[in-house]
Amino acid sequence: MERRYGSFYRSVQLPFEPATDAITAHYEKGVLHLIVQKPAKVTTAKTIPVMTGPPKVEEPPKPH
Repeated sequence: MERRYGSFYRSVQLPFEPATDAITAHYEKGVLHLIVQKPAKVTTAKTIPVMTGPPKVEEPPKPH
């Protein structure tokens, strides 16, 4: 048990930004229950191709 009386707060970082209307909470028998719905699609991930071997460097054209 964290506290027997008084007030306190707790913060939790989530790996996504929830919509405020997608959060529900209820208090039952001394326990606060939070339900945070995850968004349908998170578009923060990016795929980067990985090449093997030395990098290919294009040489500038030689002047005549």
